[in-house]
Amino acid sequence: MTWRRSAEGGQLEALIPSPRRSTGARAQSARTFLLVMFLLDGLGGICRAQATGPRVHQLGRTVATATEPFRITGLPRILSDGSVLINDGLGRRLLLLDSTLSHTTVLLDTIHNTEHWYPTRAGALLAYPGDSSAFCDGDAGAVLVIDSKGKIDRTMPAPGCVGFLTGRFDPAGRLVFQLGAAGSAVSVGVTCESCTPEERAFRVQAAAAAPDSLPILRARPAKTPTAINGAIVGVDTISRLRNAGVAAGVEPFVAANGAVVPRPIRRVFVLFDAWTMTSDGTIAVVRGHDYHIDWISPDGTRSSSSPLPFEWHRLSDSEKVAIVDSARADLEAHPLQVNAPYYHGPLAGDVEPPDSLPDYPPPFSLGGVLADAEGNVWIHTTPYHASAEAAGLVYDVVNRRGVVIDRVQIPGATTIVGFGHGVVYLSSRTGTGSSLVRVLLR
Repeated sequence: MTWRRSAEGGQLEALIPSPRRSTGARAQSARTFLLVMFLLDGLGGICRAQATGPRVHQLGRTVATATEPFRITGLPRILSDGSVLINDGLGRRLLLLDSTLSHTTVLLDTIHNTEHWYPTRAGALLAYPGDSSAFCDGDAGAVLVIDSKGKIDRTMPAPGCVGFLTGRFDPAGRLVFQLGAAGSAVSVGVTCESCTPEERAFRVQAAAAAPDSLPILRARPAKTPTAINGAIVGVDTISRLRNAGVAAGVEPFVAANGAVVPRPIRRVFVLFDAWTMTSDGTIAVVRGHDYHIDWISPDGTRSSSSPLPFEWHRLSDSEKVAIVDSARADLEAHPLQVNAPYYHGPLAGDVEPPDSLPDYPPPFSLGGVLADAEGNVWIHTTPYHASAEAAGLVYDVVNRRGVVIDRVQIPGATTIVGFGHGVVYLSSRTGTGSSLVRVLLR
């Protein structure tokens, strides 16, 4: 987090990064979410109900392993023949792995003044219709359309790569994406008996509370989403999501040196929504308040399926207090670093009071909604036992009719990064980056 005084009247501008752009904020949000789940495990021994639906099974054997580690930025692009495009943003490389994952071709790298130069900032890689891929170069403000053999087919304008961080292209080549969670600036009056008159007159500029909902936007035909004066043009709103953002507002805080600083107030969790796009372009919006899916077909037809089976656990007042106390302790153990003319040092945020928590924890996790190659939706369900989490995440696999047709557990310390027909691609952390393996679904 960075801080500065504005040119107008010496106001303090607190630049609190949005969860999308700040690695620290994303990590803090994810850490708090996991902390809640582990705490619930200790308090109530909560687990998923298995009374209905398929039994949980583990994935099958590994059939291919990448021979070198990568530092993957975003999701790999899985092609129909089993080859894989890897966006190694930290290493500034775009790589093509063959179907065995053992042979690597460098498509873009750091050699200057060539058409194969990787941009100075990490690019964004998305699947494009057919077996093509779209790589957005923020330096050039353009998208490289890459064919299945790794050759650059053409370029398209994309100022600022708007929408690429959360987007997907539908079969018609329209970019569908979720707008970010950043709030706008607001003024917060500061009053305290120990403050100087100058400090009492000071108005703190800080990030506003995260909005309650966020739009899912779709680019209009033959249009490129563009940000103009803070607004996104060339798009239509097709749905809205309950925001998982952690920013609840700010409060004035008097630091040890007497300076008044804006302290962020965070939500522990909310019953947020999430979305994905299936292989035929259908948008699936998973609703957190009752665990059902709203479906938006490519032609605009809308439907909703029944709530999915889930054992909801109502939080008691004592559980809410314990959750807030643990979240506050975590924030104190991992404070934000303030660098301002009037104050340098750590600043621990605070959390909302226990009575602000929802009565039920979220049924699925942040970033836990994916789509496979068969048109099914995979949902990483919560809560879970800490011991079960160590063994591997469990996913509900839901078909287009909204029926749970499978429950799958992936190996511990791995993450799903892609799908092929009958196979799943997993990544795990290594000493120098990430590994990539292809495993059978059964």
